[in-house]
Amino acid sequence: MNASKSLGLIFMGAIFIYLSFYGLYVPGIYGWQGNIYTDTFDKLDLSFWQLPDEAPSYLKISASGTLKFEFSSAPTKDDIKVIKTINYYDLSSGYIQVDMVVPSGQEKVRSLLFGIKFLDSSGNSLGIYRIDVSEKYSMLVAKLYLPGESAKILGHGTYKGYQGKLQIKLSNNEVSFYAYDTSSPFCTANFQLSTSQYAQPFIGIYYDTQYYGLAEFDNFVMSVSSGGSPPPPPPLQGTLEVYCYVDGALTNPDNNLIYINGVQYTVTSTGYWAGNLYPGTYEVYAYYNGQMEKETATVIEGQTTKVTLSWGRQSPPTPPPRPPDFISLINEFISNPTVRSILLISGVALIGLGLIGLLGSASSRPRPPPPSPYY
Repeated sequence: MNASKSLGLIFMGAIFIYLSFYGLYVPGIYGWQGNIYTDTFDKLDLSFWQLPDEAPSYLKISASGTLKFEFSSAPTKDDIKVIKTINYYDLSSGYIQVDMVVPSGQEKVRSLLFGIKFLDSSGNSLGIYRIDVSEKYSMLVAKLYLPGESAKILGHGTYKGYQGKLQIKLSNNEVSFYAYDTSSPFCTANFQLSTSQYAQPFIGIYYDTQYYGLAEFDNFVMSVSSGGSPPPPPPLQGTLEVYCYVDGALTNPDNNLIYINGVQYTVTSTGYWAGNLYPGTYEVYAYYNGQMEKETATVIEGQTTKVTLSWGRQSPPTPPPRPPDFISLINEFISNPTVRSILLISGVALIGLGLIGLLGSASSRPRPPPPSPYY
């Protein structure tokens, strides 16, 4: 085996190992894969995130590779601003995670905030679990906020700046808080809220007139226990729920997208989307393997309207308006645990063969003749 073939085996092995861990997902791709939502903040996905209701003119919130909170001038008062998910999720055995990526030496805000707000089915707050990372006080703290009460300090960690991971995890009636090192929590507490069916993650900042500047986040990940639920509709709006079925099973449409009056939205869990809209008639459609299904929905104030888009053998075949989504099909195949195990084992084996081949080719290469004696 020559050196070029050995290097080829190592390269193929590395690809197999990557596929066994990540599938075909690469940096820059965001969205749902099973019950996990990933956002690399290449853009601000306003079908998933909700901006603050009132943002001052001197604060800009944007995403172009990272999520940024930037100030064009000094703030006029102390305040907290966050982006939060539009829908609520069941996080009873799930987690949320984000990276702090403020460049070293950059002027910083007073605190970075990362947490989960819990609500009842009517939209009333039950409480908030939050991690505060404070430049002003060189402090890392986990907090619980209950309605009408002062913040309860659950625990402290060691402050190491505005770079590293933050994670909040719920399991076995416990809530664990992680910072920098996600292998060991800096604080664990009993889960004190009466429900986890309506959980709303948020990312944000606390700033004042002296501590402001750039706050930057990346790589948000959320693992949910079950699909998202829309928040209770505000006055004058109703709720629209869209279900996508293939042969009777909830299934994601092509590119995880549905369309409402031509505007695209990302499904909030497998084959499901929900959101609040103003009363009126809406055209709802989506594609599966290039085939479009379309329905008309009437949204009524204060009520929930359900729409079902179905594909299957009973559907008449129609020419696909666009090519099939081969990436999603391959990802579905790779997501099988058995397939991933085979890829991992094959990758390790190929790298091993490649290394053996390199060593063999080096040892079998003819040695140059000894130099002729010089007289």
